[in-house]
Amino acid sequence: MIRFEMSKEYIGRGASKGLQRGILAYHEGDMIVDEGMGIGVCALQSGGYTYFSTIGKIEMDSNVIKVSCRIDSMLTRSIFGIKSRLVTRFLEYLTTNIYMKSEKLQNLFLAIGAFLRRIFNIQTGFEKVGSRADVSVAYVIGEYDVQVSINCNSHVENARIFVMNELGGSVFSRALNEGIICSPPSGWQRFREGARLYSPERGISFTMSEKNVPKGVKSSLYWGREVAKGYNWAGFESMLAAENGEVKGYEYKIEFKREDDPY
Repeated sequence: MIRFEMSKEYIGRGASKGLQRGILAYHEGDMIVDEGMGIGVCALQSGGYTYFSTIGKIEMDSNVIKVSCRIDSMLTRSIFGIKSRLVTRFLEYLTTNIYMKSEKLQNLFLAIGAFLRRIFNIQTGFEKVGSRADVSVAYVIGEYDVQVSINCNSHVENARIFVMNELGGSVFSRALNEGIICSPPSGWQRFREGARLYSPERGISFTMSEKNVPKGVKSSLYWGREVAKGYNWAGFESMLAAENGEVKGYEYKIEFKREDDPY
């Protein structure tokens, strides 16, 4: 039912086009990632900027995939076609310090953001920079799940590491809370354990569960969905803050389920 794949070649679509993804997921032969980042891909935030991963090496052995990455692609914003680090830092500040902390207002912020992007022709881009962190990820592929183990060594101070698990927002258009179909979260909201993102058309859902948070690492879990011009994702995210900038053995599982299966 579900097939998983790792590829350097797929660089997405929409606002995040150009970035390499994590594990890609397919259902009945169709890729269900859309504009999402895939499963188990890392980003880093430091100094008011956000940086994404470039895959260095992929090793495959049976159902185990090991990937080494550098976090070296900086998110940039342009306004009226002119790249601006000031605009980039301002929008990153708004996203981290206001948007993610204001769950009840996120739908309004999403609408305002879409309007401003259109009026001011704000575009997203990515710029290669020096490595901000080295990352190694091990994926154990199951029939309906992916177990992920991450090691990350940051080269910058006060870094926050984000572990993303994003699939298509148009695919996973609903949510399940204690088995009841409900609206999915808007943007990024605090994750409620046991909740799932659900695709009514395909009859499948998926969720995230942490297995190990290393000593000295604080983990905050979020889930969310955004479907707008250039944006089409739904998924789960860990925000990791490490005392010494190093994460060793952060482990979690992404699990899929057919909704006609018993719990």
